Amino acid sequence: MSPDGALAQTHVKAGRRAIVGWAGWVAFFGILLALSRYLHSSQMGFYEDDYTLVTQAMGSTWPQVREFIASLLSSFGGQGRPLQHSLLYLISWFAGRLGGLPQAYWLGWGVLTLNAVLAWGLMRRLFPPFAALAGGLAFALFGADTTQAFLYHSFGLQQSLTYLLVALHLYLSDRRALAYVLILGSLLSYETAYPVFLAAPLLGWQRGRTLAREFARHASVLAFLFLVVLALRLATGEMRVAGLGFPEIITVPLLHMLQGPLVTLGTFAYRPLQVLQALDVEMLVFLLAAFAVILAGLWMTKGAGRAAPAELVAALRARSAEGVGEGNRRLLRLLAAGLLMLILAYPLTFTIRAFAISGRDTRVHLAAVMGAALVWACLADVLSGLGSSPRKKRLATITLAAFFALMAGFGLVVQRSYVRAWELQREFWSDVVRLCPDLEDGLAILVEPGGLEDPRFIYANHWNLPRVLAQVLTFPQEWEEPPRVYRLMAGWESNLVTEAGRLRLDSSTVLAPPSLYTEVPSSRAIVLHSDTGRLSRLESALVVGGQSVGIRGLREASWPEFEPGPLYGYLMDDSD
Repeated sequence: MSPDGALAQTHVKAGRRAIVGWAGWVAFFGILLALSRYLHSSQMGFYEDDYTLVTQAMGSTWPQVREFIASLLSSFGGQGRPLQHSLLYLISWFAGRLGGLPQAYWLGWGVLTLNAVLAWGLMRRLFPPFAALAGGLAFALFGADTTQAFLYHSFGLQQSLTYLLVALHLYLSDRRALAYVLILGSLLSYETAYPVFLAAPLLGWQRGRTLAREFARHASVLAFLFLVVLALRLATGEMRVAGLGFPEIITVPLLHMLQGPLVTLGTFAYRPLQVLQALDVEMLVFLLAAFAVILAGLWMTKGAGRAAPAELVAALRARSAEGVGEGNRRLLRLLAAGLLMLILAYPLTFTIRAFAISGRDTRVHLAAVMGAALVWACLADVLSGLGSSPRKKRLATITLAAFFALMAGFGLVVQRSYVRAWELQREFWSDVVRLCPDLEDGLAILVEPGGLEDPRFIYANHWNLPRVLAQVLTFPQEWEEPPRVYRLMAGWESNLVTEAGRLRLDSSTVLAPPSLYTEVPSSRAIVLHSDTGRLSRLESALVVGGQSVGIRGLREASWPEFEPGPLYGYLMDDSD
């Protein structure tokens, strides 16, 4: 064989090994995420924001999808995030074509796996294999944000992390112009990830470059892109922070930049405690399985150095040639980048408190995952260098595997909350349909909330109730105001009845999207009680503040039985 042929064959073999190696790591993160986020996905459903776009898109035709996306992009709609809502709608429609809810969760799993692999790949360019995997695990099992499996977030918000991760890869490859195009995607999908990219020069900086000049140029480009998008939002009337005055417009971001990183890092200590509090047979088996998967992955890193990227090989050679001091400076620079990314995850989180650790509001921490992963990679790099003996290294590996197994266990805690929320929704809507056979145009169904259960990590039967009934049942097209269900909020009694004797349904009385606030005559209201845990219909007058208010009692239905809507099969409880 000629030298050229032998060289070509060597390159082919190396390429095959690289493909097999990457496939193995994709499978590793896929299995880990399937356990921690989707083990019980067959018992999970739709929640909160899902009823706004996800369920609508799943039942749409392709021309409707095309029209929705075209309208969104042409008007710069979707709360100034046209890419987020466009891709969310497209993926949701595709899930509907594949079969429905189970397939939607498969697609969500695919998005999370893609992001985890991209994050781990980024770590491989910066750290030795063991530390890189620790960073990848911290990314995949991030516990500050509890919404990863939530369809609206996995389809909509997670894409902002995809844009960020690809942009960071491109930046490290000196493809800066393309990197700025990709990071613009974060700004047009979920903007909290956008400022994190400001720390990119710290990742790829090399001696001999002027870091201050590089930062200044980088920040100028990002500021210009931000101002362009801000001007577009203002021009189209979208300004979600318009309610913030001075000095809140400055103090709120600063406060969140102080609180957020502490909360994010603190959850890595708190989430394992929550797992231990939830310990049972299922959790114990789960932890053992997660421990085995993670330990196998960490053990695999022993041979991963042979395939280390050129950037890392060059950096490690430089570390050996220039001494331990240079290696420490490099590690400190990466740690500074991680901490800076943590801080930069919060300046655009105006509308949610930065200390949220449960429920949908934990999306405030979504962009902090990159900084937290870098910090963990640095910590693992330090730990791997502390012990020179094989015994100490094995102990460090086992300890790290046990810790991340507990972080995976927290994912099971969140899944249980999602399963319970879906059970509650099925019970709720089965009761509503059974108790209200006499639905008519213009009715409002008011639910007294005293006996409603709210799972910790996702709401059931909460603020988006008014959008659901019309998707459970198919109402006549000629109806102008299809009946809606409203959940009354604490203190509703003192604000419900207006001076004109109508019922006020707004922020003082109900949990609902502001666009669905209204007033209705009391005779057009049905009241459901929840004090027994299941719903019951109030037949007598409603007594509010000593005043008797006449409401609609059960009467013979004036319409034939309604046809099932697209969500009927999902939300009807077969046990009834």
